[in-house]
Amino acid sequence: SSAGEYVIAVATTNCEPRSLWAYNLRTRSLRLIQSGNKLPFKHSRVSEAREFAATSTDGSKVPIFLFSPPPGVPQASALVVFMPFTFSQVRRGYEIQPQLLTNLGFYYAGVNYRGVDGYGSVYSGKRDVEKATDDVYQAIRLLAAQVAYDTNRIFLVSQSNGSSVLCRFL
Repeated sequence: SSAGEYVIAVATTNCEPRSLWAYNLRTRSLRLIQSGNKLPFKHSRVSEAREFAATSTDGSKVPIFLFSPPPGVPQASALVVFMPFTFSQVRRGYEIQPQLLTNLGFYYAGVNYRGVDGYGSVYSGKRDVEKATDDVYQAIRLLAAQVAYDTNRIFLVSQSNGSSVLCRFL
């Protein structure tokens, strides 16, 4: 504003259309001026990851990050298993895909199968599609013992060359 009380901005968190916002510098409050949607989004809750480690049939430890539906969100009793591309990994921090799916009621498991980055060159050098498929399978088995989801409702999702692991399940 001309008096220096407000900052007016067009903004988005990359999961909704851009909206027009006013930020009051004095009170440090944010106010929606014009929504980019015809209907505003409901506020979602953050799902924090729990870390697990599955043991593959050859004894390899496979890191898993499990995001559960936040309290108050009706559960879909289904598990979405995500397999990242080789030069990436699922992390504990905020990522839009697990947050969106958990707020829709799904459990979301990011399986960092052997060959992904982020766990050192020895782990990333173990890239083997067949063994990575076993890693994911063992992760699903471990989570079935930890979480109450319908084992007939498992959805596999991959990214880039993670699809080679996904295709082994078909």
